[in-house]
Amino acid sequence: MKKILLFCFSVFLITLFNAQNNRFFYEYNFKLDSLHRDSIKTEMMVLEVSPKGSHFISHKKVVYDSTLTASFKNSQNTGQTHFDFTHLRPAEVNFQVIKNYTDYKTSVYLPISSENFKLEYSQPLPWKILPEKSAIEGIKVQKATVDAMGRSWIAWFAEEIQIQDGPYRFSGLPGLILKLEDSKGDHIFVFKGNRKLKEESSLTNTNFFRRSIAVTDEKFNQQWQAYKKDPAKNMRAKGNSGSSVVVSASFDGKSLDSNDMIKQIEKEAKEEITKNNNPIDLTLYK
Repeated sequence: MKKILLFCFSVFLITLFNAQNNRFFYEYNFKLDSLHRDSIKTEMMVLEVSPKGSHFISHKKVVYDSTLTASFKNSQNTGQTHFDFTHLRPAEVNFQVIKNYTDYKTSVYLPISSENFKLEYSQPLPWKILPEKSAIEGIKVQKATVDAMGRSWIAWFAEEIQIQDGPYRFSGLPGLILKLEDSKGDHIFVFKGNRKLKEESSLTNTNFFRRSIAVTDEKFNQQWQAYKKDPAKNMRAKGNSGSSVVVSASFDGKSLDSNDMIKQIEKEAKEEITKNNNPIDLTLYK
């Protein structure tokens, strides 16, 4: 009887996972500072899957972006020029990944300062599937390896979950990737749960994708190098655009005007650039 119940439960799980619209949750542990590997950050990531493709994004970013969008939309109706973001915490993970199952294209969206860039990939990853097997959250998985983005990666995929997808840019295995980590243990994604969706949902405002600038990896790197030299350049340019509206905001109880915000952003950006020297894709930030 126990074996029959266990079999029925397994069939139920597989049916649930293979349904059309699902939201898979991954715990992402990462070390952004290669000089301080004892400093580990954690963020919950979401892989939303539909028949058309998938969207991979930080759950915290979804909440943050929704709050900002609502605040600015309200300001258009009320004329508000001061925003209180004291209790709003931005996501540590700012990349987003869209995979299109029809044309097998993967689009990575990455911000630099106030601009968003789109990088597109269509070449499949050269996976090597190994015979080793294990289990994650009670689901059978098999091992695979690949060298990509300047790192060596180990993946554990569930063949019984017929979704050839996974965290970040990783896909193409005969089953959903439930665990992914690089050989140094600096970037680790682990499956933590699943929620079935009644219909396909939109995790972020589509205007974000329309405004993104399509670039090559080389061009992105050039933009990154320029940003490192002057991280507040774009903000100053927008501040000098001739707008007569004076905007202020509160962060951690401190009220800042436009000039103060630019100085604060520049200071924090330089600190972040120094500390965040170990990105998931080493080839883009070399």
